[in-house]
Amino acid sequence: MKDWMSYRKWLTEPSASITGYENRRQAELLAALLVAEILIAVILLPLWSLADPDFPVPGYMQVAIFCTLGIAYAFSRTQRYRLGSYILIAMFPAVITAVIVYAPNPLNETMLALNFLVVSVLLASILLSAGETFFLSVGFLLYVSAFLSFPEVGLPEIYPYWVYLGTTSTLFVASAAVRGRYIERLHQSEHRYRSLFEQSNDAVFILDLNGIHVQANQRGAEMFGYQPDEMIGLSYRALVVPEHHPLSENILHMIVAGEKIPLYERKFRHRNGTIIPAEVNVDIVKDGAGNPLHIQSIVRDISQHKAAQELLRVQRDFAIALSSTSDLMESLDRLLEMSLQVEGVDSGGAYLVDAATGDLNLVTHHGLSDAFVAQIAHFDAQSPQAQLVMKGDAIHQHYDNILPETKNTPRQQEGLSATSVIPVQHDGRVIAAINYASHTHNHIPNGSHVTLETISAQIGGAIARIQAETAPYESQHNLQTLFDTMDDFVFVLDGTGHIWQRTLWCSNVLATQPKNSSALPS
Repeated sequence: MKDWMSYRKWLTEPSASITGYENRRQAELLAALLVAEILIAVILLPLWSLADPDFPVPGYMQVAIFCTLGIAYAFSRTQRYRLGSYILIAMFPAVITAVIVYAPNPLNETMLALNFLVVSVLLASILLSAGETFFLSVGFLLYVSAFLSFPEVGLPEIYPYWVYLGTTSTLFVASAAVRGRYIERLHQSEHRYRSLFEQSNDAVFILDLNGIHVQANQRGAEMFGYQPDEMIGLSYRALVVPEHHPLSENILHMIVAGEKIPLYERKFRHRNGTIIPAEVNVDIVKDGAGNPLHIQSIVRDISQHKAAQELLRVQRDFAIALSSTSDLMESLDRLLEMSLQVEGVDSGGAYLVDAATGDLNLVTHHGLSDAFVAQIAHFDAQSPQAQLVMKGDAIHQHYDNILPETKNTPRQQEGLSATSVIPVQHDGRVIAAINYASHTHNHIPNGSHVTLETISAQIGGAIARIQAETAPYESQHNLQTLFDTMDDFVFVLDGTGHIWQRTLWCSNVLATQPKNSSALPS
């Protein structure tokens, strides 16, 4: 039974080129009627030939009928499906006329075939408008009246056909009028729904019961980098990140089973590889009998919300870390550790700008191979990398697109994809650069860009503060080193003239010479 239903759907499902619910329904109805007509013709036409072997027309007529039905069916599968409706409706009066003309029976007997004109009127009431059905009925009444021109046909013979055809046609025209008003209201309702569907700020998807997309609004397609027609036929598995496939499959089984699903969060993958966190609201749409038709899914991108939460958390944690240390290397190392928690980042390195030469020196790194680090540990001030950083502009690109002329084999073998280069400034000058990268993502999410740039800017003041705090100690250390390495007698006296400090060389000489040695200077 299931195979038959699938085959019937394949025979009657409208072409994707036919848009609009009512248009698709009409095309599907026409295709179903034609399939039924072909099956009936296969059974009845041979029986007709067997029932009246003296009538020579049916052989030719069978071919004509099958060809006409085939042509009408072919049109039903295209945007010109209405032409198929006209062909089907016109076939019946044509066959009736052929029977009346070529049948060997008396005219009064062959005129009984006129009763089958109501089949055309019935089909018109189903497939055409009320106005078209009315004019077709009038035409058939005139067609019947034309038989009065034959001598053997009088008003008593024609009158029953007028009554029968007129009565049934009136009912069918009225039915077509009611159907037309219903279709008009349906069009208005569809237009309102279409407006809400397309103008929604959220992504809206219609999926079949197997999780295959059958419709998507413009916002939904744009969210994942597709056109709306490209979404048709796409499985939910193509959009959900692989680690969430089991969860989504479980949701699908639950909703098809009729369970109410509360709002939940899910991670999706953009066409370019970017991860999109989103809130999902799903519901099952049922027909009047309570049978499930399809699934409606509303997806809201919460990337900015998540990025704001992540930014606040990282800023708080980093501020706490900075307040507890005065070690520059430790601060930069903590910065990289926290950055690895940001979506789309799995590696990075921190450079300090040499204030004297303008060179870039890598001082800490995470997630990078030793061979790669050896290639990027130092850049001269005149190198393309250093000049790019000194421009002061943040860069978010694929690694291969940043100064591609500098990518040698060891650098390419590292396998970096998404990359962010963020210069760190203080008092209008670049003092450092923080590079972030991913080995798996082609793009670091936009929300992560904000987080990375914010915490990188935060480190600028810390670098300046720590360097200012350590500068006196470094100066004193350098002076002490110079003092201790001098090969000469140098003494530092206090205010009373006593020796407060002397060079290491002086101490060594005084310790190895006799107190009255003439080697001592006088």
